[in-house]
Amino acid sequence: MLLEVDQLSFQYDTKPIFQDVSFALKAGELCAILGINGSGKSTLFKCIMGFIHANRGSISFDGINVKRHKIIEIAKKVAYVPQDHPITFPYLVREMVLMGRTSHISNFLKISDEQYFKVEEALQALSLGDLADKPFNQLSGGQRQMVLIARALAQETKLMLLDEPTSSLDFKNQLLIWRTLLQLKKEGKSVLVCTHDPNHVLWFCDRVLILDNKKLIADGPPKEVMTEQLLQQVYGTMCTLEAVANKKMVLPRMS
Repeated sequence: MLLEVDQLSFQYDTKPIFQDVSFALKAGELCAILGINGSGKSTLFKCIMGFIHANRGSISFDGINVKRHKIIEIAKKVAYVPQDHPITFPYLVREMVLMGRTSHISNFLKISDEQYFKVEEALQALSLGDLADKPFNQLSGGQRQMVLIARALAQETKLMLLDEPTSSLDFKNQLLIWRTLLQLKKEGKSVLVCTHDPNHVLWFCDRVLILDNKKLIADGPPKEVMTEQLLQQVYGTMCTLEAVANKKMVLPRMS
């Protein structure tokens, strides 16, 4: 398994955020984590990446406990895209994306043409070529989000974690990101994405983990586990599950 999370629990002081979360990801999975604000999705990502330490449980990459990995080894295995990355220094966009190649570069005084090619490849994949020489800190929130995803693509890992990657994007770029993630899945890579949009999960993902009331309450194919009853348990009675043009959609309940 690329990623194994076993009986993971985390709390701030005496406040539990999530408890006894367990799941595993194999190669070629596009898996979403769904839950309301404050359900612990972003905190779970930070625990997986080792930015904060769980109170109980274990995390493994390729069968090896994360505590036994050096930081550079993790960077070769896992790419992480945060919701935002506020930077005051005016790094150019191409320099930000080049940072994704850090684990592949042995000599920063002599960066090879291959590394710059990988940067250009990632920029072109997300149609960011026109922004390459613009300062990252002067971009809009949506543009910064796209650059952070390009940086993760340049990292070329087997596993990618994305925390709400489309939250600041227009509809066109939302589709571009999901198309990119589907391509990664087709290449045998695994993607774990935190999202607030249940319809994106239904349309694009082959697996969903649902966090509610500090627990993992569902794990499986979205079309099977995302029942109207379960969605109303998570979101209240404000939503309904309907079939539109032979596709399931979560719609607001207007009355």
